[in-house]
Amino acid sequence: MIVLALTTSTDRGSLALARSGRIIATKAWTRTAQHSETLTPQIAALLKKSKLTPEQIDVIAVDRGPGSFTGCRIAVNVAKTLAFSLEKPVFAPYSLDLMARELAVNSRAKHLICLLDAHKSLYYFGSYAVDKEGMTQRKEKIVALSIQDISSQIGPQTAVVGNFSRDVSELLRKQKAKLSKSLSLNYPQAKTLALWASQTQAPGLFENWTRVEPAYIRSPDVVEKLSAFRDT
Repeated sequence: MIVLALTTSTDRGSLALARSGRIIATKAWTRTAQHSETLTPQIAALLKKSKLTPEQIDVIAVDRGPGSFTGCRIAVNVAKTLAFSLEKPVFAPYSLDLMARELAVNSRAKHLICLLDAHKSLYYFGSYAVDKEGMTQRKEKIVALSIQDISSQIGPQTAVVGNFSRDVSELLRKQKAKLSKSLSLNYPQAKTLALWASQTQAPGLFENWTRVEPAYIRSPDVVEKLSAFRDT
């Protein structure tokens, strides 16, 4: 099985190709090159480098978010377009679930917390338990919380990862949380997504492109501004 994975839910975008459960090619970039201008040409270049055609792809894997509203929309729209034109299924987990899966492999912690900046002093928050096999299970739905609310849920045996600021790092250290900066994992990675899709056996986890939508969690800023304008 050949999987094409893409993620642009944060400032860092990435692509990966996996064949038979092994990564065969990757590509990453920063927001310096805008996702909307970069994603499609990078996919074409990655396929060409790997000597593959789009028709040879079996699964399109995409990080549906939450994260950057624009970034999530770009990745999901490209994934849906590819899935529609190639008539392929889509594997579309949440960004925080993707980060937790990578963190579980590299951490001995039994409890994980993944954070992504949601702006307006909020963070997308996901709390996970890790079983003996190193598999993660999200405890509750992903929500947007203030760092004060998040810090009250962190225990001494909890590993925390995310794209938080230095001030937030210091606050979390006071909570005796284990910050996993050594993993250099503060954003979802396409290579983890590609391997996850390759290893997934349950048919129910693959979706038709018509059912895949970005996970915004909170309303986009433009919607909030429009709502506030209407209330005045």
